[in-house]
Amino acid sequence: MKNHMLSAAVKRLAERLGSQAKIAKELNVTTAAVSQWAHGKNISIENAYRLSEMSNVPLDLICPSVRRYADMLVNENQEDCYEQKQ
Repeated sequence: MKNHMLSAAVKRLAERLGSQAKIAKELNVTTAAVSQWAHGKNISIENAYRLSEMSNVPLDLICPSVRRYADMLVNENQEDCYEQKQ
């Protein structure tokens, strides 16, 4: 499934920096990796975070699985807090 927000973040950052090669250099990855991201292909959590910081696009938009994981953690913590109060 194509991630349109990832693609948009890469394209926006490439416009600002001048090229995908400059993104690759900043993130210490290959230009092939950046090209895949520009087409909405998979990205690691670490690189998604770094790209988020550079592009000012929220991490959960670049990598939706982060949002699902965060929601799961919040729900678990709420249950733990509830159990401790009883």
